[in-house]
Amino acid sequence: MDQRAIIARLNIEHFRRKLADENDEATRQTIMRLIVDEEARLAALDDPPDSTSRRTTETNDEYRQQAGDAQTSANNAETDGDRAAWLRVVQSWLGLIRSQPQTKQENFDAKAKAQGTGQGNSGSSH
Repeated sequence: MDQRAIIARLNIEHFRRKLADENDEATRQTIMRLIVDEEARLAALDDPPDSTSRRTTETNDEYRQQAGDAQTSANNAETDGDRAAWLRVVQSWLGLIRSQPQTKQENFDAKAKAQGTGQGNSGSSH
């Protein structure tokens, strides 16, 4: 396992423990933002840009699960500030979901765009 992923996981665990013990609203929101940042960093390490469609689907499912868990936390939040912070976490997770090409042509176009042709855009039509 990548050392950066290990560090991100440890940071997430640490921040979650701190969040459970923290009462100050501003500090809680800061900790929640740190958790979202670390989770996004971890997701990027777990899902490199050249991943396959199957991997993207699995990752998107994981993001949806995390968003659902955060939504549950928002629903159970005791203060409006906590609820708002958890809803931002939900939005962050949902924002990580990648759209997948639906047709063979869209799949080809997405791969061509990612790989590039090495040519500049032509202003003329052929």
